[in-house]
Amino acid sequence: MAKTEQAHEMVRMLGTESAGGWLYFMHYAHRQLHGIIDSRGKASAERIRESFIGRAGFSGWFEMIEAPISEGGLGWNISKWKQWQRAFRLVRSNPYLEQLDLTPSQINTLYNETKPEFPTDLAGYEAHQASKAARLAERQANSLKLSNERIHELAKAGREKDQAIATLRAEMENIKTALASAEAKAVDLTKSITELTSEKAVLTTKNQSHLAEIDSLKQEIEKLREKADKFALCQITKDSLQKRIDSYNNSSAWKKLITSEI
Repeated sequence: MAKTEQAHEMVRMLGTESAGGWLYFMHYAHRQLHGIIDSRGKASAERIRESFIGRAGFSGWFEMIEAPISEGGLGWNISKWKQWQRAFRLVRSNPYLEQLDLTPSQINTLYNETKPEFPTDLAGYEAHQASKAARLAERQANSLKLSNERIHELAKAGREKDQAIATLRAEMENIKTALASAEAKAVDLTKSITELTSEKAVLTTKNQSHLAEIDSLKQEIEKLREKADKFALCQITKDSLQKRIDSYNNSSAWKKLITSEI
């Protein structure tokens, strides 16, 4: 591939898009490649060979665009070229755009915003920009309003949250107090249970002692009952003998015996 003067000049101008240099590039390209890049149809192979594209050794404009600079190409990309080409067609149809120092991206955006009524003069462009600025200001105002409302909502939510936190903290303190009281009561109850357990042990010991005493008393009572029974039996025998003696003394036989002896 051969390097050409035209390719060198185009590479130089490709870095000047933001400064309006893209228009110089497009005018230059269209002058040098008239009938090739501005043709609605495909340019003939003969026309391409006769142009600096062919002299550089390329078979087409797109091939030259993407080829490295070291090989005589532009080291560029096709999608960028197409973007510039669309914007350049709008500039040719609306020459006032050359006065505004707009980038291809800005011109294409303007077309997308206004189609199918693209502004044909500076007054139309300024009217569109004023309307756009007004819409933007309105959106910003609405956004600001919504932001303020959201801020108020968040502030209110924050206050409610703080209040809820304060309530929870108060409840937590109450719970801590109740817990401390319950723990103190538990300590007292444990102490009382310990004391009652000790008292129960003492009472159990006393009860066992009393039970032993009761058993001893029962044994003594049993012995006394046995003695009483024996005494009662002796008393009955004595009474019975006395009755028999009294009966015999009063009997007629006894009396007759006494009388006869006298």
